[in-house]
Amino acid sequence: MAEVVHFNMPMALVGVWRSDEDDARSEYRVQIRGGQLSVSARDYVDGEPYVISNILYDSQRVEFDTFMASTSRVGHVTLITTGSVNRAEIRFTFTDVGHMTRHQVD
Repeated sequence: MAEVVHFNMPMALVGVWRSDEDDARSEYRVQIRGGQLSVSARDYVDGEPYVISNILYDSQRVEFDTFMASTSRVGHVTLITTGSVNRAEIRFTFTDVGHMTRHQVD
């Protein structure tokens, strides 16, 4: 029988993660599929899925980019192990795309 060993994968981050913040609506699912790390995400209030890209990881962290179609918000998420089985640190930055109107200055 073959033994599968996942080198340099953040096994402590495998699972479903939600923020402790009251206004956070994102849910991130980190999985190992076919020996590869995969990430999916959604707004758990309305179910909208996010597009995930640029997944990077090492034994302590997972980083990836997100895109939410309804808001055009592009984000970058870093999940970091904390040594606790049920807690992780999240670092989230986003780019919000909007429009501006030129105004005359007197």
